[in-house]
Amino acid sequence: MTTGRTYGRGLHPRMLGLYCAFKAVNQAAITLALVIGFAAPSSGDELRFPPDQFGQANLALPQSLEYLETALEENADNFELVGGFTTSHRFRRLSAGVGRLDLLVEGRDGEKWVDVCTASLISKEYILTAYHCFFTLSGRRLTINAARFRLGYLSSLTEHGEDFSVKPVPVESDKTWDYAILELEEVPTEQYKPVRLALVDPLPGQELFILHHPLARALRVTRRFCRAVQTNLVTEQDFRHRCDTLGGSSGAPVFSDADDVVIGLHYKGGLSKSPDSFNSAKRLKTIAARSEIIDAIINLRPKEPGVYLSLRATKGQKVTERMFKMVGGADGRPPDDGVRPYAYDRDIRGTCFIRNLPADHRLAWADVGLCRQFEPQ
Repeated sequence: MTTGRTYGRGLHPRMLGLYCAFKAVNQAAITLALVIGFAAPSSGDELRFPPDQFGQANLALPQSLEYLETALEENADNFELVGGFTTSHRFRRLSAGVGRLDLLVEGRDGEKWVDVCTASLISKEYILTAYHCFFTLSGRRLTINAARFRLGYLSSLTEHGEDFSVKPVPVESDKTWDYAILELEEVPTEQYKPVRLALVDPLPGQELFILHHPLARALRVTRRFCRAVQTNLVTEQDFRHRCDTLGGSSGAPVFSDADDVVIGLHYKGGLSKSPDSFNSAKRLKTIAARSEIIDAIINLRPKEPGVYLSLRATKGQKVTERMFKMVGGADGRPPDDGVRPYAYDRDIRGTCFIRNLPADHRLAWADVGLCRQFEPQ
């Protein structure tokens, strides 16, 4: 059950009221509902931590929200501690690219607090998180005095990791697609590796997992019952999943369990005990189509000098001059022969090249062989 617009970040005040009203009547049922059914709004008015805790690994929940800790502990099977896996396990390896974003926020009245989201290291310079982490529920931009990104926080007792300074204003963001990219002011040490990005959508029922910092706690993995929904899976912006989240999970990467690549950005709750309910993630594929930074990261592969076809080409689309990109040789200049030697589609991660693709050509299956991006319907 959810009320109003909700996100994976904290509880809506009306939900908190419901909890308090019924706590003494049915503790177990409410705790279960908190974990399965309640997701967090984008408001900075919930899940606040005292400002003097900024820069610390272990953030103490306010006494009024300590029941959330109980909810997390009682559903530990849905929120497995990554630090509990052996050092050679893939979740430990993948954890090197996922961390907690701490924001030191100042309200209009001068009150300060720490707000948290989850973020991914997508290069040595940039991290990716949710756009709504920087706004109130009403859409007002939060005043953020400082930001830090903590990697390697795997245990509250022994593995606090390291935190790195972040420029608090996103260098790239989009409200509709709910993503924000921030620039690191300090380069993470070599033990921290960027996540791998894949511009694909999940299949119905596909196994997924999420690495995140629910309630700002040490990194967790949610994999139990974590799957893409079976019906109405994909919309223009989103795909729907049934992976448990809590406050602090917004901006978390959604991984394909088959190949450990990030395919989505968790941003919205709605999951309940109803089989028709779901949480939502933004499709990385559609984010990448709007992000110059992600485009550059994915296209870091070296190319031979020539003229390449840009990403936005799809099956049946007419090729125009604007779709071509010039790639120079060692001197930075493109070839002078005027021939377009290659067509290139980044969604296929560099595996599809077509010789001598003319302008005004309409892309067809025969042009690209077995590239699934153009697979016939």
